[in-house]
Amino acid sequence: MTTFYERHPWARILFFFLVCAAFGALSATSAGAAKAGDKIPALSGTTVSGKTATVEAERGKVLVVNIWATWCLPCREELPHFDNLAGMFGDKVEVWAVNVDDSRSAVERYLNKAGFRNLTVLIDADKKIPKALATTAMPSTYVVDQEGTIRYVNEGYKPGDEDKIKEKIEALLK
Repeated sequence: MTTFYERHPWARILFFFLVCAAFGALSATSAGAAKAGDKIPALSGTTVSGKTATVEAERGKVLVVNIWATWCLPCREELPHFDNLAGMFGDKVEVWAVNVDDSRSAVERYLNKAGFRNLTVLIDADKKIPKALATTAMPSTYVVDQEGTIRYVNEGYKPGDEDKIKEKIEALLK
């Protein structure tokens, strides 16, 4: 099966420019992107169901933070894998799917159609979480250990990235 980018080679260039436009200002204002070995900032957000989610409440679990948007095709390819990962590890792992769309209704329509069952979806139209992490690519994923240290960062998405992330999670759970 061919990937979207193999069928539409021009899409990589368009995607690159969209990412630059969306996140260029974030890079200019930040001291540097969050990287492996950094402590995760004290992030918090509101879930699609209206509950508050905080990094502090996730201490003791592996936390996966994925920054995504409905308009981002690689994000849409990647998100079902995160739903599977979230269901695979039970209460030892929490997966935050942090959406940065401006339209909550677009997010809700997408989620209803996709039928995800395991993700904790946060709505972040103000982009506070990607700003705090100085996110420079879309999607971006951060794997955080039980003590709050970022252990792995994955920028962008290509098939097979989900396997690397799963390996990182399994290593942290040993």
